[in-house]
Amino acid sequence: MISLDQVHVLEKKVESAVSKIVELKNENIALKNRISILEKENAELNSKVSVFEKEQNRVEEGILSVLNRLDVVEDTVSSSVSAADIAPISDNLAAETEPAEMDIRIHEEEPATDAAADSSEESDTENVAEDSFSPKTSENGQFDIF
Repeated sequence: MISLDQVHVLEKKVESAVSKIVELKNENIALKNRISILEKENAELNSKVSVFEKEQNRVEEGILSVLNRLDVVEDTVSSSVSAADIAPISDNLAAETEPAEMDIRIHEEEPATDAAADSSEESDTENVAEDSFSPKTSENGQFDIF
């Protein structure tokens, strides 16, 4: 025979199973809602990707078009410039670089008079060189770009 205690235990197990089933059904509904939301987001992202791919193709075509135009301009310029035009330009460039080389040689040939004076002159020239390449700051601490 089945006792009353066994029936109570069976009722508790059935109630537990029913509550678990209800909980799982609610979770299933929530997951289905989440799936539909994710599918919508996925569709939106896919459409954005296709738009980006189309735009990328247009950008690539534009870049190729500009590069082709640049090639045409370079070809036109190179065919219009003759060797006679290039020679004076290279002579001018060579003449402009010679004085700088002479200045270097002059500084290299200067005799050393006093070790302390040389070190102070070197530090002064280093400071001047650093100052000429570093941005100037005004009194308020902002960089002066002009």
